[in-house]
Amino acid sequence: MSAQYKAEISKYTKKDGITALCFFAFWVICHVAMTILADIFGAAFIIATVFNILLVAACFAVVIIKKQGLSSIGFRKKNLWPALRLGLLFSIIPLILNFGILPGIIYSWEPRSLGMILSLSVGTFIFAAREDIIFVGYIQTRLYGLIKSDILAISFGAFLFSIMHLVSPLVQSGLAAFNTQNLIWLFACFILHFVFNALFRRYFIIFSTIILHTMSNIAGQGNLWNIGEYAVTPSQSLLWAWLTILALVLSVGIWSLYVRRRSDTVSVEHM
Repeated sequence: MSAQYKAEISKYTKKDGITALCFFAFWVICHVAMTILADIFGAAFIIATVFNILLVAACFAVVIIKKQGLSSIGFRKKNLWPALRLGLLFSIIPLILNFGILPGIIYSWEPRSLGMILSLSVGTFIFAAREDIIFVGYIQTRLYGLIKSDILAISFGAFLFSIMHLVSPLVQSGLAAFNTQNLIWLFACFILHFVFNALFRRYFIIFSTIILHTMSNIAGQGNLWNIGEYAVTPSQSLLWAWLTILALVLSVGIWSLYVRRRSDTVSVEHM
């Protein structure tokens, strides 16, 4: 955790935490409306993109009205390059594993054209960025106003992040959304929130998280390859997804321990 991040979360009060939970409720309402409109009118991508932009704009409005500034959700210039480099470094893992380079070579998939990859990546970036800005940058930091324990605050943020992904399936399928596949996905989202948050806390810059999240989704959604409908079985897909998550957790965990140990060593040397 950077000194800037620690100083920022120490400012927040219960009122800030409650405001963040209200914004989460607003997010849920918007996603319910978005799902219903997409089912009625089609054009799901366009409707989702509009809602996502409006949600981010609303988040910006809240922090500006409360005079907290966009820097409070990670829009900072200081240490920008190290943060970008960090996001790119860990992005190598999903780009190699989860429907990335390695499975593409193993299953002999046909690569998409560069134009198609870039076209698909625009939407992927928008979807990942709004989640990171709102959940990692805004909601997670304000939760410390309600929950002072670091691990409990992150765990609750991860819980909100994971159940958010169940809103649309619930609207579309009702209780049938609580199937094994979705529950496994919720658990994966819970874990990934810890990974995304770890990168954000290092430099208190949201772009490192957005890069990793975007690249993970680009690979995970098969944007790099023309994958046939029956190219992989569900079990194979699950295997690659969890290999990627495990690799991310291990690598980010080891890196976090190294950074903490180095920080402790420097602190001792300056005593």
